[in-house]
Amino acid sequence: MSQNPFADPYQPPQPFPPGAASFVPGQKPAVWTWYIVYCGAMAALYLICTGLGIAMLAGGSALADGAEETQVLFIQGIAFSVICLPLFAFYAAAPFLPKNKFAWYYGFATIGIGLTSCCTLPFSIALLIQWLKPEVKSYLNAL
Repeated sequence: MSQNPFADPYQPPQPFPPGAASFVPGQKPAVWTWYIVYCGAMAALYLICTGLGIAMLAGGSALADGAEETQVLFIQGIAFSVICLPLFAFYAAAPFLPKNKFAWYYGFATIGIGLTSCCTLPFSIALLIQWLKPEVKSYLNAL
């Protein structure tokens, strides 16, 4: 049999040689650093949105032209505060969770939330592809 894998196109697929695994179990994968950056950026984004919501609640009358617009800003401020503050806490806590199966699912959820926005979609897709690899599951003891 020839060493050239393209010499015989009808040759059955060959198994990977022993030791072909590119990761050491328990070793920190490269995606972990990018996941922490992603969670930090998302937490900062939601903190800014929470601040904007509080600003709408506190100074809505100064920003509005009329009474109807003041009510709209007040409702938007409540919505921003109620939605963004829990999401800030959700993303801020993610990198500090203990390394177990729950942390892997939690990370999967944080990446999944990022898939809902066209602004974060490219980063979330790249993270998700790497997140599903066995290196991450091994690092987080989720195997």
